[in-house]
Parts: sequence; structure tokens; C-alpha cells
Amino acid sequence: MRTLTMYILHKTPTLDVHTHMCDYPYGRQMKTPHSVVNIAGRVIQTVVMATLLSGIDCQSTVYVRDGDDMRLTCTGGNGVQVKWYINDGTTDQLLTINAAINPNVPGFTVRLSVTYNEPPGQYALVRTSFNKNTDSGVYSCQVGLDEPPYPTFSVRSPDPPTSITTKIDGVDPDSVVWVEGQTKTVTCEAIGGSPTPTVTLIRDGTELVSGTGSVSRDIVQTRSMNPVVIQCEATNVAIDNPITDQTTINVLYPPSSGPDIMGYTGQVLTEGVPPTTVTVTCTVGEASPVPTLTWNCPAGSSSTGSNTRVISINRSMNGVTCTCSGSQSVTGWTGVDSVTFTVHCKYKGFQTMYCI
Repeated sequence: MRTLTMYILHKTPTLDVHTHMCDYPYGRQMKTPHSVVNIAGRVIQTVVMATLLSGIDCQSTVYVRDGDDMRLTCTGGNGVQVKWYINDGTTDQLLTINAAINPNVPGFTVRLSVTYNEPPGQYALVRTSFNKNTDSGVYSCQVGLDEPPYPTFSVRSPDPPTSITTKIDGVDPDSVVWVEGQTKTVTCEAIGGSPTPTVTLIRDGTELVSGTGSVSRDIVQTRSMNPVVIQCEATNVAIDNPITDQTTINVLYPPSSGPDIMGYTGQVLTEGVPPTTVTVTCTVGEASPVPTLTWNCPAGSSSTGSNTRVISINRSMNGVTCTCSGSQSVTGWTGVDSVTFTVHCKYKGFQTMYCI
């Protein structure tokens, strides 16, 4: 088994590291033993005999940004010859033998060098200030007397995602009506980008799910989380900061209580004895949106607002019932409350029972 370790060096302190393990096709034998190492140079295992393995794809795609340094590392083992090649589209052209650079490959000796790390026998092909127009291509590494095909790196410049979209149940969030308790599927999808961008779905600052290209999550909203801020982010190695799409959703929910008529609790009112009016108010608990309140009161009452009535205290109001009805079309909620007034007359003396 041959191990290629690929480094992408940015000009910031960040070091992105990927390891590509390439198995020989079945029936091939590895002619040169070599070590498998990690980036710190510690030997993990040493292959000392031939391997017969079923084949896998022996090519990795490496993304290097314009201006960054490209570093491809091939581990061959101490004292083993390592060659780097570049494919011009038709044939493999020799670039280096160990640390020596082939001067006969036009255009590829500029900004090119090889570093050697012993042990474990790593030859790193380094190209400074990567230029996507001149430096992109397929690089391959030959260890010892191994025969083609060699494990390869397809080196190219990354492209950033052009945009990211947020969908709720497959439609634009601006057209969504989200009622408390409903489950809806929120989807973040990146448009464009190479390599395929990493996409993250965030709700109120908390990451819910992350994946490649597109991610979805079923969400149930409650009034305690209203309003909710949903943010989709997309990023890849082409950009330092993710692109975002942020949506604020107002969750709709019915009143927590009500309607309740306040201001009259059934006490006896007397005509001609102050106060001459009583004000009743219809209330409902917190809701989104605010419900519609409708009064049904006979003559003798007047409105001082959408949820209040001022009742004149007179004998005609005795036994009269006032009703407050509430409704909220988006949630289907309805409610009703009522009061019945008791109004007495002012009596003359204590023996007669007629109103003056």
C-alpha cells in the first residue's frame, strides 16, 4: 500500500491536511517497502512485504487557491528513489528525481522545489504562489521501481459558491405561514462551488445540521422561540468567510387564555346612584397575530375602543347580556365570554317598590 499525504499551505497559520491512501489493483505487487506516516513525521506502520488488494480510485483532487503554496508529499521510505511527474494531457513528463529538478520541462521549473524529510523518506513537491492558469494539472508520484499507473493528485483552483438558498417546505420563506406546533422542513442549499461547499443550518445561533451541498432539518416551532432566526451558511476552501442567507420567521399561535370580560363581576348596579356607567373590557392572552374581538351588546352601551364597552346603568339594562367573541383566522382559534347585568331602581322609602 502506498501512502500520499497532501498539504495545502495557506499564507495564514492555518494548515489544511488530507491523506490519500491508494491501494494497488488486484494482482499488482508493491516492489518497494515504505513507511506510512502522519504529518508530524511519526511512523504509524511499515510495509515490508508485497500487498495484493482489490483496486480503488488512486486519484485525489487537490484544491489550491491562487497565490497560496502547493505542497504534495510522497513517502517512499529511507533510501528509496522518488520521482514526481506532471501530465500535459497526453503523457507524463518527469519533473523531479528525489530532490533534483528536471530542467527540460518548460514552464514547470519556475517556483518549483523539492524538500526531503529523513526519516521517513518524504519528498515534498513545493510550488510557491500557485497560478491556476499555469500550475493546474495532474501530478503523480513514482516510488522506487513501481510501474504505472501511479497514484495522482489532480490539482486545481477552487471556485467559491455563488449563493445559498433557504427553503421551508420547498418554498421561499417569505410565503410561509408557520403555526405553532407545525413541523416544517428547512433546507439550505449551496449554488455552485468547487469543491462542493460545506453547508450549515443554524437556528437562533445554534448549529442544527451540517453537510455537503445541501442539508435539511425538520423543525417544530413554539411561541417561546418566536421570532426565530434561521441562517444558512456555505463555505469551501475558495473563501475565508462563509456566505450566508438569514431569514426571520414569526411563528403564529393562538391566545394562551380568553376571551375574558373584565370590569363587571355580577354585582347589583342601581339606577341613579353613582357611578352612572360601568366600563367592561374584553381581554385575551398573548397571541400572534392579535385576534379579532367582536362585541354584541344592545342599546345603552358605547365603544371606547376595539376591546371595551361603556355601559349606561339604567333599568333597561337589567337582565341584558353582553357577549365578546374572539377569532384568529390563521390558527382557526375562536372563543367567547359573556356577562349579564343586574340593574335595580332607586326606591322611595322602604314600604313601596316602585322606581322614582
